[in-house]
Amino acid sequence: MGRGAVAGPLVMAGVILLRPVEGITDSKKLTPIRRKKLTTQIVANSRFYLTWIDAQLIDRHGLGWAIRKGLEQIKANLPAEGYLFDGNSNFKVPDIEPIIKGDLLYPSISASSIIAKHFRDTYMVQLGKLYPEYGWERNKGYPTPEHKKAIKTYGYTIHHRKRWKLGQN
Repeated sequence: MGRGAVAGPLVMAGVILLRPVEGITDSKKLTPIRRKKLTTQIVANSRFYLTWIDAQLIDRHGLGWAIRKGLEQIKANLPAEGYLFDGNSNFKVPDIEPIIKGDLLYPSISASSIIAKHFRDTYMVQLGKLYPEYGWERNKGYPTPEHKKAIKTYGYTIHHRKRWKLGQN
């Protein structure tokens, strides 16, 4: 998803599983190889929608706005009887039920997290080829010491969320 990243888009997914997919769990507990395999299985066994909110929109409107916009886009493009969201807020989007630790409780939330993380990480690896000094193939745009040092040395790119300040994280 990329909520805590300082570079790259926010990627969100909505998933309606049509058939069970074995091995689904919290995306952060899976290796990249396992996430890739599960993404293939999830895509083949579900209806899903992916949305991307770029860093410039996040800077202009804020992360909360971006999450709300992503939830609205998922609702508009993936009709369902109800919507579950991993977290403690529905970001003022009607008919969204926030579930704390939902990715451990509901396979559809886990599946959403897995494919969002897989596609975002894949994108950041590709983007890292254009900006090798930031190490995005390793840190995926998160504020690691390596990434913070690169920002101090080379500055921000158009892919950085400039509202994020080096001293705050």
